[in-house]
Amino acid sequence: MASHPLAAYGRRMELHTEIAINAPASTAWEVLGTQFGEIADWTATIGSSTLEGQLGVGAVRSCQSNGFGPLPVGAVTEEITHFDSEAMELAYVATSGLPPFLREARNSWTIVPNGASRCVATSHARLVLAPWARPLGAIARLQVRRLLRQVGEELAFRVERGEPHPRVAARQQAPVPGRSGR
Repeated sequence: MASHPLAAYGRRMELHTEIAINAPASTAWEVLGTQFGEIADWTATIGSSTLEGQLGVGAVRSCQSNGFGPLPVGAVTEEITHFDSEAMELAYVATSGLPPFLREARNSWTIVPNGASRCVATSHARLVLAPWARPLGAIARLQVRRLLRQVGEELAFRVERGEPHPRVAARQQAPVPGRSGR
């Protein structure tokens, strides 16, 4: 898995992540694309997720974040801006719920076959920092890069094994604060 900044200066931060997956591209697309609204099933960073509307451009995914890196716990909504099942490509933009230090957050994913039983998932994340947060850009970039590596590990685990990563399983079994066990 490779992760490196394309640009991390000024107000804009771009990160490119490649995840090698030992499974067919169609299996990876099923998890990442076809089940776009079910991200909470395979990454520990999201506590719950739903999809509003028909899967495709304009559909909105609502996520309850568990808080990670520089991002606090909270609700985030993301709208699909590009969706092509045949090419195994999708893109989305956060439409609400961003923390104050971010002005914009976008991400795109592509799944590319690498033989019959392997593929590469590529993420291109683009973040725009608030002017006051620009001095913290290098720290934020390191934390976001770490987060993207974790998400990549969890995606590959789910696609390759057909079950959630142990971090996700632990989160799913953890008691919910404020609820009794009855």
